Amino acid sequence: AAVLSGALGRTAGENAGLYDFTVGTANAGANYVIALSPTAGQFSIDRKAISFSVANSSSVFGTVAVPGAVTFNGLLPNDVVAGTIVVRNAQNQAITLAAGTGVGGFGVSLSGLTGAAAGNYVLATSGNTPGVLTINKATLNLVVANTSKEFGAPNPAFGFTATGFVAGDTAATLVGSS
Repeated sequence: AAVLSGALGRTAGENAGLYDFTVGTANAGANYVIALSPTAGQFSIDRKAISFSVANSSSVFGTVAVPGAVTFNGLLPNDVVAGTIVVRNAQNQAITLAAGTGVGGFGVSLSGLTGAAAGNYVLATSGNTPGVLTINKATLNLVVANTSKEFGAPNPAFGFTATGFVAGDTAATLVGSS
């Protein structure tokens, strides 16, 4: 009578992927040798779903805005991943941030993972918290020149000097009357 003892094993590895089974410590006694079928199954380590949260952030027009910090939920200790950040405008179009990105609110989320442990994880399809990047108006300073008029006369043109232009704007881009 054959007595099966021990345990099957698998090829070494702890990252997500497929691993072949091995005889391991399995023993079928003195009269049998254990051979695994060429069509033996495989052992699978599946990628772990993790969720993310993006902190809200703000900036001022004329500077390159920086999205808020990303926090991952569900990572194993010592694993390091980063996210591929996507910033979307009000029309849900992906944009690239620059010093001239206009004023407004922009959605910030992730579209993928990068880093040494990224292959062991997948972004969860629920439980994620996107952030909002708000780009606020820059301050334009006007120094208005002293002006006077005689009583009953129409107002003269008011002269001023403007400072604080950013993102390539100049006094030539001002619209309106002085």
